[in-house]
Parts: sequence; C-alpha cells; structure tokens
Amino acid sequence: MLNAAYTWSHSWGNNEGYVRSDNGQDDAGLTTLFDQPGLLDNAYGDLPNDRRHQVKLYGAYAVTEDLTLGQTYSFGLAAL
Repeated sequence: MLNAAYTWSHSWGNNEGYVRSDNGQDDAGLTTLFDQPGLLDNAYGDLPNDRRHQVKLYGAYAVTEDLTLGQTYSFGLAAL
C-alpha cells in the first residue's frame, strides 16, 4: 500500500493569533502584540508559522498474512 498527500497553504497577516511561535510565547491571549498596538504597524506579511508546502507519505507492506510493516513520512517546507 502507498498513499501520498500534498497541501499548499499560505499564512499571511499581521499576527498569528493567541500564541506566537517566533518567540515561544505559548500562553493563549497573553502575547505582547496586544499590549503594544504599535508593534503591529507595518506588520503585514508572511507569518512565522507559514508552511507553504506539506508532504505526507504513508506506506505499508504485508510481509506475511500475519505481519505488516509500515512507515510514515511527513515534512513541511517554508516559502520557497
């Protein structure tokens, strides 16, 4: 068995939302962007969590009737 999936996406705007992946701030709703609105001036563009290309590969092989081996690969690439 072999299965593959490809996803294209684009994360664009002025902030990521409740958390920030660029500086590790993971407390929901407590980012500094909302404390100082001036930090959002001229901030439109590609966001730090932008992963344009996502590829997933799944494979399995039936060695015997009772034994199946499988492998999964998943990787994403930022904007090229």
